[in-house]
Amino acid sequence: MLIQSHRYTGRPWGPHISLLLMLVSIPIVIVAVALLIVRVKHALEAEA
Repeated sequence: MLIQSHRYTGRPWGPHISLLLMLVSIPIVIVAVALLIVRVKHALEAEA
């Protein structure tokens, strides 16, 4: 993260793009974790 922002010092839109990617990746990670939890729950229920 720090390396990317340092690399884009010459461009004003650099930090904004990395911030946007961060904001976009947060919900994707949350959804992925939620799906993983649901799958684990289903697997445990199937075993029981």
